[in-house]
Amino acid sequence: MQYIIILAVIVVIMIILGVSTQLIANISAWMILLACALLCFMMCIFFMVFLARLLCAKKTSGYFAGAKKKDKARFDTAYYIVGESEIKNIFPYESSLKSLFYKEGREVTLRLSKDGKRVFDLNARVTIISGFLLSVIMTGVLINTAIMLYAA
Repeated sequence: MQYIIILAVIVVIMIILGVSTQLIANISAWMILLACALLCFMMCIFFMVFLARLLCAKKTSGYFAGAKKKDKARFDTAYYIVGESEIKNIFPYESSLKSLFYKEGREVTLRLSKDGKRVFDLNARVTIISGFLLSVIMTGVLINTAIMLYAA
C-alpha cells in the first residue's frame, strides 16, 4: 500500500512540474512490463531449480498412502510408501485431480530426491514441467513486447 501512495505522489509531482501525461503513461507501462518480466523470470528460475532436482532424483516405485496435513502445514501433502518408509511428496496434494494423480492400492512410479526425504509424483512432475515451459514462454513474450515497445 505504501508503494502505491509513493507512486501516486511521484505522479502528482511530475504533473505539477509539467511532465506530459503521455510520458507518464509510457513510463508506467514500462515499469509494469518490467515488473511482470521480472516475476516471470523468477518463476522460471524457481521451476528450473525444481527441474534440476527432478532430473537428479532416482527412479523408484511406491504406493500412495494418503494425504495428510502436518501440524503447521497449510496444505495437505501426499504420502507414499517406498520400501518400508513413508515419504512425503515434494508438492502439496492436488485434491481437484485426485482420480488422475493418485491411485490407491496400485504401484506408481516416483522419483526419490537425493536426500531421500521427498518424492516427485506425477502431480509434481506435471507441475514442474508445465510451470517451467509456461514461465519460459511468458518471459519470452514479455521480453519481445518490451523490445517492440522500445523500437516504436
